[in-house]
Amino acid sequence: MTIKFYKRTLTSFFLFIVLLVLSALIILPPMIDRNMNLVTDHLPFKVPKDVKEFHKTLIIGDWHADSTLWNRNLIREYDYGHVDIPRLQRGNVAIQMFTTVTKSPAGQNYNRNETDARDNITALAIVQRWPIKTWTSLLKEPCISLIKSMSLHCLILIILC
Repeated sequence: MTIKFYKRTLTSFFLFIVLLVLSALIILPPMIDRNMNLVTDHLPFKVPKDVKEFHKTLIIGDWHADSTLWNRNLIREYDYGHVDIPRLQRGNVAIQMFTTVTKSPAGQNYNRNETDARDNITALAIVQRWPIKTWTSLLKEPCISLIKSMSLHCLILIILC
């Protein structure tokens, strides 16, 4: 075997690894988002006409949505995820609180959580290509979320105007 063969093999292997990593960074985040944020398909609810009319007069508020945690364009309607602008508009939602998660321990449950458990948000930050400095900080999501929500605020103003 020649040196040329080894160079070609090593180059091919390196390119394969680069393509594999790039593919994972492009394919993995939406796949995780889709699997973790399921929307249950169901027949439309039967709502009496007078209730629909009453609903139109209300100021509807939703006080929790982790939407800024995901790299998703909220202007577009999705068949997964908590909220997007089209579904908010259809639901007559006037106020939406885009909340911030700083840590989500692996194996999270209501009874007990381990303080040294792996953090799910860090893994998400890595595959969604957040800045490296955010990977080890409890402020990571608020910082990223603040930037996104400022953009979202501008977007909402544009939609309303």
